[in-house]
Amino acid sequence: MAAPELHRIPGTDGLTLAVHRYAGPAGGRRLPVLCLPGLTRNARDFEAIAPVIARTREVLCLSFRGRGLSDRDPEPARYQPPTYVGEVIATLDAFDCPQAVFLGTSLGGLVTMLTAALHPDRLAAAILNDVGPEVEPEGIARIRAYVGRQGRAASWREAGARLRALNADVYPDYGEADWERMARQLYVETGEGIVPDYDPAISVPILATPPTDERATDGREPEQAAAPSLWPVFEVLGRRPLLLLRGGRSDILSVRTAERMRACAPGMLLCEVPDRGHAPSLAEPVARTAIEAFLEGLP
Repeated sequence: MAAPELHRIPGTDGLTLAVHRYAGPAGGRRLPVLCLPGLTRNARDFEAIAPVIARTREVLCLSFRGRGLSDRDPEPARYQPPTYVGEVIATLDAFDCPQAVFLGTSLGGLVTMLTAALHPDRLAAAILNDVGPEVEPEGIARIRAYVGRQGRAASWREAGARLRALNADVYPDYGEADWERMARQLYVETGEGIVPDYDPAISVPILATPPTDERATDGREPEQAAAPSLWPVFEVLGRRPLLLLRGGRSDILSVRTAERMRACAPGMLLCEVPDRGHAPSLAEPVARTAIEAFLEGLP
């Protein structure tokens, strides 16, 4: 499979965004797939699944602002999901896509839900990778502990070792080569060393928001104190064809939330990826098979 084409497109706020495009088969008329990565990730996060999807349709992999080859934002307060929704629409417009199938991992899945609510005509179907309208506080605490604080590595081997220290429970079967491959997706080599390929300032809005349990000052349970609820947003998404992937060891998407999502959207397909935490890499055979079958079944 040929390497993806790198496109630089105008985003919002005067910033330029990087999109990796896999052209798909010549003359294909199927809806493209728009891939949206997680909080600290970028377009390279889809290097395993994008070529598979591109056998049958065009694939666009967006790096949100502050990630990968997209511009950093001089105003960290704009590193927020509503901002990313604007970037999604800018991407679809840049590639003349009236509609797309969305594939969103973690933050990318939250942006998918918001896009469905704000621009329902732009989303034909969706795949959510290990995320839902409720996020477990344990997972949020883990993310808050490392985002923006990972520092430099002296070698790719050291970068892989750092990822292993953070994610050994997420990918328990990974060996040294797997961790280095992951490091090359999530880090970049600079004159000052090998560093995470994102603007550390993406952590500013997250760290400025107290943890859920600190916000619950009125005697209610912490999950009840969180606002606004994303369940009404998910209900809009649930009217579209929908596939949910859940890591069997996930600390972000609980079994309870996944089952409630299926009750809210009875047509939703649910695939559990065993021995994976947050989030499946989408290189897992069960995840790849579920995605291919879902896309093949779309009108």
